[in-house]
Amino acid sequence: RPAAARIVDLLLAMPDDDTAALEETVREAVTPPEEATSDADEALEEGYEAVWTTPLLLLQAIDARLRDVEGAVAPTDGGILQLYGDAGAAARLHALKPVVLAHCEPHVQESYAHAVKQDFF
Repeated sequence: RPAAARIVDLLLAMPDDDTAALEETVREAVTPPEEATSDADEALEEGYEAVWTTPLLLLQAIDARLRDVEGAVAPTDGGILQLYGDAGAAARLHALKPVVLAHCEPHVQESYAHAVKQDFF
């Protein structure tokens, strides 16, 4: 699975009430490790798997998961729907979007806002 999808799984598993931890996890997830590969995926550092992605790829993974959850389509790996249920997962995913958007470049934020207004997502 792509790093961004795995990070979404991690974010969904975090407690709802710990916004500081959620924001820190997102910050770490979009910050490349010191010896990162250029493809924004994985780097191995002394036996530790550092999974990271770009803010835009993470945002796209959240949108993809939202389409799955809101369309009641279970992902192929056993399903986030089974773990969290449709309504709870959708609400969590919507809440993640502004946290991730805060890490995006201004032009990405503007483009995303425009796309949302045009109902592309």
